[in-house]
Order: sequence, then structure tokens, then C-alpha cells
Amino acid sequence: MVKKAGHVRKSSKAAPVASSTRLLRRLSAFMESSIDAFFMFDKNLNFVSINPAARELFGLSEQEVLGRNVADIVPGIKETGVYDKYLSVIKTGVPLPLDDVAPGSRFGDVRVNVKAFKVGSGLGIIATDISERKHAEEELRSKEEHFRSLIENSLDAIGVLNADGTLRYQSPSIQRLMGYMTKERINKQPFDVVHPDDLPDALKLFNQLVQYPGDTIRHEVRIQYKDGSWHTLEVMARNLIDDPVVNGIVANLRDITERKEMEEALRGQEEYFRTLIESASDAVVIINESGTLLYESPAMARILGLEPGERIGETGFDFIHPEDMQNAATSFERLMEKPGTNINLEVRGLHKDGSWRMLEAVGRNLIDDPVVKGIIVNFRDITERKEMETELRESEEFSSSLLRDSPNPVMVINPDSTIGYINPALEELTGFSAEEVLGLPIPYPWWTEETGGITAEAIQKSVVSELTGLRKVFIEELLQKKNGARFWVQVSVTVIERDGELKYYLSNWVDITERKRMEDALRQSEFNYRLLLDSTLDGLIVVDAETMKVVFGNKRAARLYGFDTVEAGIGVDIIDFVHPKDREQVIKGFSEDVFVSDRRQRYEIRTKTMDGREIWVSALATRIEYEGRLAVLLSVRDITDRREAEEERQRLEEQVQLAGRLAAVGELAAGVAHELNNPLTAVQGFAELLTSRKDLKRSVRGDVNAIYREAQRASRITSNLLTFARRHKPEKSLISINEPLEKSLELHEYRMRVNNIEVQRDLDPNLPKIMADFYQMQEVFINLLTNAEQAMTEAHKRGKLIVRTQKAGGVIRITFIDDGPGIAEEDLKRVFDPFFTTKEAGKGTGLGLSICYGLVESHGGHI
Repeated sequence: MVKKAGHVRKSSKAAPVASSTRLLRRLSAFMESSIDAFFMFDKNLNFVSINPAARELFGLSEQEVLGRNVADIVPGIKETGVYDKYLSVIKTGVPLPLDDVAPGSRFGDVRVNVKAFKVGSGLGIIATDISERKHAEEELRSKEEHFRSLIENSLDAIGVLNADGTLRYQSPSIQRLMGYMTKERINKQPFDVVHPDDLPDALKLFNQLVQYPGDTIRHEVRIQYKDGSWHTLEVMARNLIDDPVVNGIVANLRDITERKEMEEALRGQEEYFRTLIESASDAVVIINESGTLLYESPAMARILGLEPGERIGETGFDFIHPEDMQNAATSFERLMEKPGTNINLEVRGLHKDGSWRMLEAVGRNLIDDPVVKGIIVNFRDITERKEMETELRESEEFSSSLLRDSPNPVMVINPDSTIGYINPALEELTGFSAEEVLGLPIPYPWWTEETGGITAEAIQKSVVSELTGLRKVFIEELLQKKNGARFWVQVSVTVIERDGELKYYLSNWVDITERKRMEDALRQSEFNYRLLLDSTLDGLIVVDAETMKVVFGNKRAARLYGFDTVEAGIGVDIIDFVHPKDREQVIKGFSEDVFVSDRRQRYEIRTKTMDGREIWVSALATRIEYEGRLAVLLSVRDITDRREAEEERQRLEEQVQLAGRLAAVGELAAGVAHELNNPLTAVQGFAELLTSRKDLKRSVRGDVNAIYREAQRASRITSNLLTFARRHKPEKSLISINEPLEKSLELHEYRMRVNNIEVQRDLDPNLPKIMADFYQMQEVFINLLTNAEQAMTEAHKRGKLIVRTQKAGGVIRITFIDDGPGIAEEDLKRVFDPFFTTKEAGKGTGLGLSICYGLVESHGGHI
């Protein structure tokens, strides 16, 4: 300081110091009153001062921090680089803002915004507490994440609809629920997937909801999922159109298809159990803790004659017999003491008609059950059973005397298969006394090796068969007496139970030794009889007179008709095996000769075998009685070979006779034709000359023409006679038989067409060639075609002719089929006789088929 007279003046260096002091004072005042935390550091970042707000925010005291380096107080500040940044501020004077700083775990969850600035040669820091704001932001983010996660992972689907019904947002759960992609339905109407039956109500409710902001509706609707299936959804929609955040209708959708199905199933189960209770033979009542009736099932009418509901509100003890009252009351008290337990009792109940009925009751305490809230009592009428038990006890005493005095052997077997009792008759039959066998287990002393164990099997069967209601098993056993003698018995084993518990098996014996001896003798006799029948050369068949079914046959008959076994032929209808043309003869013969007149009758008939073959048999029919019914015994012998030999012999004889007749007639025809040819030639010649005259009168000309025509006809007849008589040797060459046939059809084509006859050709193009006379074969075919055409035309002025050629075995077969009237059966054997004709006089000579026969035979063929 420089002193001057009267004044003391501060040096120029004192002004900045004063200014700095004032700044520090202002800062100090600011620090003390600031709500923000304020720190002052020296140039080495040692704490110089700390305001109250900092002490409170960070939990620090002045004694703890003043003079100490910030790195000692704030762990990790150097590692994060903040320490160096603070030094840089001191050095450069450039302020440093730091947002959202967490000082470290020492200071808890404090979060601050920091601003560091240079103060003098040191550093000042203002820290603004943003902990609450950060916590609020994080909580908001957490809630947003929470709700977003809830929405995205919710089992329910969420959608937001605009007022016009278009979909603005759908939660991801819609894809899981319905199969639609997240943005697939955006800006589309959701109503196009609503079931047509539910659509009107859905649109109506939506339109109503749009009118009332803030309202909520709940509705069930069927929606079609993307896979085409229909599901029932519960929809809760709320109108938030006025909410600026939502600005739409929020719809929550939950698939309740399974719940609806479960509800339906539950309703069905409720109905099922209600029906069970109402249809049960047992009565069901519910009483409260005081014994008052709350419910009665319909079975009350059948058991006690009471209509359902008739005793509701009354005490259940009113219809119990006075002598059973104490037992009923005691049981009721015990039941009330232990909820959930059951109790059984038997009491007498009063019927509406005044009689007492024995009741078996089961009570269960369900007072604590919120659904039942009472005691359920099931009871049934056991009056008849009790009476039967009484009768049974009385009958058991009676049965004991019957067992002792029964002439048939009786044995009682205990459940463990030991012998419990034998009566005197069994002792006498076996020679064993009761003292010897009582208590003995299996095997019993009378068993034999042949049938030992059958009784044990029967006992087992009786136990198993009890499940199906069959409680008795019959067996036959070969047993031996004490002295070794053997005997047969028929044993019936019966299961005896009481109250569902097996008490014993009752075994009744019948001595069948003599019957078994007779059965053995009968089987031997049957064997001998069968052996005799099967050794015969003839088939033996027994036919029931009423049904005509086979009831017996031997092996010879089975082999004759192609059955694998005799049994396979039993039951067949004998008429089915008779040729249709012989059935009338057989049926008539059986009914008139065998069954009525009792005459033995022999038939030679055609029959069929199992493989369809036709055989001739000689059958001798005799009336008999078989197993108490009228029947016929057929002794059958195969005569097929004999019949075929006879038919062949007859055919050959007829051929010889026909050939002889043809030869004789041929000689006669040749002579007659030769003698008639000359005069006929003259008649034709003169008639032809007369018709050429110009001056011949018309009436005479007609007569002369008639003479000429008839002379020509007579000439054709003599020509046919000569053709028939000559029988010249055919001039054969290798030809296809189809060739003369086609030529013949061609010659007849016009006549067939004008007579409305349809010709169907079925000619095999692959026929082998044969040696034949073309023109003779053509003559045969023309004759046959002419006959067919004339027959059909005369019959119905039209027709259909089928001509077929085919290879059949080792021959070629030519077939002509027309739909004319056919040939009468009595004429068939004469059609090849010369001069035989079925046509009217003047329309045929009777030589056509005779000529055909001769030509075909000369070719080694057959017609």
C-alpha cells in the first residue's frame, strides 16, 4: 500500500481481488440457496466446498469430502474419462455439459445432468437431480413394454376399427389365433369373415356402438379362420372414438369354441345324470341337517307310492317304522359328525297304502358341498329279497334233509376245492365213506387217468361263466370205485353264492354206466352200417318228402355229383340237380307213385353235377321213414356211357335207313325224271311257238302262257330229281368256306332287302381253308337262305337273319339263325326225307334239304 497524506489508497492490484471475492460471495450465497447440487474444486480437483443440496442428494458431509480428491469420493471417475474432462475444463475454460450421469453405486440410483465450468483456477460443478424423471421415464417405458408384451402375447386377439368398420390395427395374436398375417386384414372389413347367420346381428350391434362413444358391448359370433374352419368368438368392443390417443373402436376377441363345446357337453352330462337319477330304480332324497326333505326322485312313487315332492318340507323320520327309529336316529347323528362319510342301514319305511316296506339305504354327508348342501340318501326296496332270504333259510333246512335222503349221489366242494360233504348215496356208489374223503383236496380218490381233472376244469368254467350268467356246467366222467370197478357218471356243477360271495360248489351225480355201454354199442352199429353203405356201387340218397332236401347220402353219391364230402351235400334241393326237361317226370313220379301209391319206381333221367356236367342216371325210388319223417330213398347208378352208346347206335341206324331211302328214291327219281323230260320239252316248245303267233286270241294266249309256266315248273322238278339222283362226286379245291357263303348272300341280297329282312354277318376272317366244292356249297347255302327268307316273310313280312362261321374244336361250324316260326319238334326227324315238305301244295318239292343233306354228307360234314 502507498501511504499519502490524509488518505490510504489501495493499489491497482486490489481491484481484481475484490471483484473475485464478491464473485465468491455471490457463488457461496447461490450455492447455499440452490436446489441443485453445487461443488467447488481446486485446480487438482480437490473438494473446496459442497452446498446443502449436494450433501442431501449424494449423502455426503463437508468433513467427509473437503480437501479430498474427487477420485477418492466418486469411484471409477478416472476409468470413465470424466476426470480428464474436468481437468480439461480447468485448463481450457470451456464449459462441459454431461447428461444423465450416474455417479456410481455408492450413491444409489441417483441420476443427474452435470455442467462443469471453470471458477478461478479451479472447477465448479452444478448437478441437477433428474432421478425421479428418469425413474418415471423408465417406468413408463417398462409399462409400455409390459403392455406391448401383454398385447402381443395375449391369448386374446385385439383389433382397432375405424368408425366405418375397417380394421386399423390387429395384434400379433390374431395370427396365432385365426391364421391371418399381422397386416393381412388391415384396411379391410372384418365382417366378411363373420358367419352369414351371425352377420345381421353383428352389423346391428356395431352400428349401435358407433353411435354411443364410451359404450361397451359383449357379443358371441362365429368367425371363419384362414384354414376355413368356423370358431365361436366372444367379442368385447368399446367405443373410444372420442379418445384422441385411440380414436377408434377397440375389440377384444377370445376363442370360446372349446368352452362352448364344454358347456354343451356339460349340459348333456347334466341332462344325462338327471335322467339317470329320475330313471333309476333306487330312490334318491336330499335332507338338511335337521332331517327335513329337500328333494325326492320319481322312484319314490314306485317304492313308497309317493309322488315326487309330496313330502318336501317334512321330516324324513316320519315314515320310518317306530322300532327302527332309534337305529335311524343314531346313524343320522354319526353321519352328521363326519362330513363326507357314508353310512349304510336297513329300516322299514311306510308305503302310502299303509304297508311297511324293507328299505336298504346309503347316506352320504355332503352338507359342506356348496352344490348339494345336504345329505344324499339312496334307498331301494328289498322287501322281496328279505322274504326270499327267510324262505332260503327255511329251504336250507329242508334241503339238508333232501341231500341226506336223495337217491342220487351229491357232493359239496368248498371254494378251495376240498370236499365239504358227500351224501349216503355217493358213499354207496363209490365205496368211500364220508370220514375217508371229507377235507381231501384234488385229486379225489375216485378219479381215473382217462377223465381226471375234468371236475376241476368244470369248477373253473363255472366261475368264468358266472360272468355271463351261466352258473351250471355239465360233464361226463369215468370214475372208479374203492374196489377198482369203473363206472360212468354225468356230473352237474352249480355255483352257490350268498350276498355275492362264493360259498361252495354243488356237484350232482347220475350213474350213466349202462347208457354209455349202449352208446358204445350204437356207435359200433352205426360204424358198421356206414361202412356197408359206403361200400355199395350205387349212390344212396335220402330226400325229405316235404322239403325235397337231401338229408342223407353215402360217399358214392357224393363222388358221383362232385361233392368233397358227404356233409357238403346235405341240405341241397334234389330237384336243382335234375335236368329241367326231366323235373316234371321226377316230381310227378315222387308224388303219385312213391309217396301216394308206395310203389318202388325206377327212372332214367338226366342230372347235373356240381361242376355243371350232365350225366344220365338210373334211379330206384323207394318210400321210407327217416328220423320220423316221410322220405324217399334213391339208389342212383351212372348210366351215361350206356345211354350215349345207345344214342350213337340209334343215330347210325337212322343214317343207314335215311341213306337207303335216299338211294331208292334217287333211282326212282332218275327214271321218272328221264321219262318226263322228253314230253315236257315238247310241251314247252309247242307252247312257246303258239305264244309267238300274232293271230292268237288274248284269252287263248293266257291259257298257253299258263301251260308254258307249269311246264317250266315241272321241268324244274325233274331237274331237281335228276340233281338229287345223280349225286356226282364233288370237285373239291382248297377254299375258304366264307367265299361261297358271301356269294350266296350276295345273290339273295336284293330279295332280303325288299322283304325287310336284316342280315347280320358274323364271319370269322381267320378260318382255315378246307377242301370243298365251291358250287355245291353255294347250292347248300342258297337252299338254306331261301328257306329262311320264305319262312320269315310268310310269318311276319320281315325278319332278322344271323349268319355265323366259327372254328369249334377241330371243325368249322356254319350257323343260320332266323326269327321265323321254326320247325315243329315232330317234323325234325323227317326234314331230310325226300319229298317231305311243310309248305302248301305247289310251293315246294320237298327235295331242298334232302339235296343239302346229300351234298354235306358227301363232303364228310354233318347238317
